[in-house]
Parts: sequence; C-alpha cells; structure tokens
Amino acid sequence: MIIDELNILSRNALGITVEFVFTDPNKRYSDFLKLLIDSGDAPDIFQANGLYGSDVIIDNLYKLVQNEVIADLTDLIYHHAPYTYAFYHSYPAFKEFSMIDGRIYGIMMSEFSLPMLPILLVKKELCEKYDLQSITTYYEALDVCMDLASDIEGDDKKIFVESSLCMQMIVDHEGYYNVLSPPYTYLLKKDDPDLILYRIDKTDILNAVIIMKEDFEKRGRLSLYNGVKRS
Repeated sequence: MIIDELNILSRNALGITVEFVFTDPNKRYSDFLKLLIDSGDAPDIFQANGLYGSDVIIDNLYKLVQNEVIADLTDLIYHHAPYTYAFYHSYPAFKEFSMIDGRIYGIMMSEFSLPMLPILLVKKELCEKYDLQSITTYYEALDVCMDLASDIEGDDKKIFVESSLCMQMIVDHEGYYNVLSPPYTYLLKKDDPDLILYRIDKTDILNAVIIMKEDFEKRGRLSLYNGVKRS
C-alpha cells in the first residue's frame, strides 16, 4: 500500500512512522476533530478550515489558535520549508488563509480550496488585452468583466453576477465574516479581540449592497443572478 511505502521513506529519512486516525463517517470532520482535541487525543497533524468560509461553525482556525492547540509555523516555513515558502511567495493570497495576526499557523492545501474559490475564466483571444495578473479583488474582477462585455459580439452583452458572491464580497471588503445561519444575519469583525457581534442592519453593508445594485443598473451590462439555473 502507498501508506506503507511512504512510511518506509519517512522512517529511513526522518525516523518517523505515520499512524493514520480514521474519522467517524457519522460525524462532521470539524465535530470529530473537536472531540479528539477535548479528550486530549488530537493527532499531531490535521486539517482545519480558514477564515474565509461563509459558516463560522466550520471556520475553526481562529479557535484553534485562540485555544493554543496548534503551533506557530511562520519561522519553520520561512527557514526550513523552501517549497512551501516559494509557493506562498509566488501566490501570497493563499498565505492569508493560514494566517492569524500576521503569523502562519498552517500550510494551505490549495488543491482542496481551489474548487471553492471564485474563478474568472477568459477566452484566449481576449486574455492578452487585459492585465489579469493585477486582479486581487472582486471589484477589480467586475471591472474586467465590464471590459470583456464590450468585446462581445451581438446583443448578448450581459454579465451575470451571482448575488450570493456579491454579498460575500461586500462583507469581506467591510472587514466582517458570517457567524450564524441564515448567512449574514449576524457578523463579527475580523481580528476583533472583543468579539463584538453585529446585526447586519447595524452595519454599512446593506447600504453598500444598494450602492452596488445601483452601479449594476448604471453600467447596464451587469445583471444580478440569484442562483437559478438559466437555459
């Protein structure tokens, strides 16, 4: 088995034998992990979700750091993990997923996270016209979408924007993250040591949503898409 072969390599190179802990199929991974941690049986290496999910119940990286369960890996990565350091240096946005207060507490597993990230796809013949490497925010991506729409032939010049991503964009831009379900009813400020809970109508987010809707209408080619499949 591949696990046995990897153990032969790790024993010969590092003197380490890896034992795998199998999760309970009847429990959510984050719940099962919490049980192991609370009982003192937490594995040496495990997965956690970062700060950018829509449901704080599974965004457990902050809680693990706050409870001093996991180690600060910043110096280890910078000085002894050249491949991870090179990845973070080349793609600094991914590093943010593993950071709390400027320190790195984990290694970003991009192959698991990429399917959950919004991706902008552009036809080859249009790609050379636009500086896509500089896109770092949803707003910059929307501006590029508007430019792309101007190159579309015929009457179909609409760019459909998913409304849930717009709300996520605004919440993130204003420095909050979601706390409860339904999404965005109550919010916490990122890196707020006092953990003050804000109801959405007590923030500027709804005003920002109205401004964005008016901006879509003004631009004319952008249309909100509520997630219903279009034929």
